[in-house]
Amino acid sequence: MLDFGTGPGTAMWAAGEYFSQLSCIVGVEDIVEWITVGKLELCTPRSLEREMVSKKRGPRYKEARKAGWGDAI
Repeated sequence: MLDFGTGPGTAMWAAGEYFSQLSCIVGVEDIVEWITVGKLELCTPRSLEREMVSKKRGPRYKEARKAGWGDAI
């Protein structure tokens, strides 16, 4: 087993891998916008972009900014 460490970058990489596999298996890339893994809720780029465009900048955008990747998209 490999240890990649912890942090927002590792979590996003893992979520991306998970989402890619999930969308390949069941074809849900147009439906799933938020992935919940245990207590961690991660958004896909599509849902984050929607929050960033919103003038109100909802709580999910703020959570993503706190995680350190809100400006990535």
